[in-house]
Amino acid sequence: MKNKLSTRARTAAGLLVVVLALAACGAPKGSPAGSGSGGGGPDKPVSSTPGTGSDNGGGGEVVSPRPGMADAHPVEWDMVRLAEDGRSLWLRWWSGVGPCHVLDRFDVQVGHRVVMVTLFEGRVPGKEDVACPEMALLKEVEVTLAEPLDGRRVIDGAKLAELRDPSRCGPGPTASKKCPLGFHPNPRAQRPH
Repeated sequence: MKNKLSTRARTAAGLLVVVLALAACGAPKGSPAGSGSGGGGPDKPVSSTPGTGSDNGGGGEVVSPRPGMADAHPVEWDMVRLAEDGRSLWLRWWSGVGPCHVLDRFDVQVGHRVVMVTLFEGRVPGKEDVACPEMALLKEVEVTLAEPLDGRRVIDGAKLAELRDPSRCGPGPTASKKCPLGFHPNPRAQRPH
């Protein structure tokens, strides 16, 4: 009988220690549960700071080229949207964060049937030893053409190995090669075929 009482007392004491330890992990004294850095309690909305944006309607961080990046290389873009002016293209792509992934420049080749846009990203010079977090960041850049797009296809230069003469690219009988990976932008964003 004494053994049973001793076992029950030890079990009860152990459970009491566990309950007290779990209670100590709760909210700080004087603050309601769930009021940590993520929000203001169950009835308050969680707020966050939005990324840099503009009236482009795309939702990505609007970036501008910063020429002079080290190790600049072509990067593929995912979507294009033609602005209402018929000359401005909004290109959207997923990339990393600076100083490791910075837009250096974009190259534009305009032909009779296609417009080829190639984006180049690189690393900020002198920051070769900086470790960048592996985070995906949706970016956008505005590319303004010298003349309206006028029904031409927009293709990603980073997805093509070589396109010597964009004006000879297309579906017609005089085209020297087909234009893969292109698409027709319009005011609504489209994905490549």
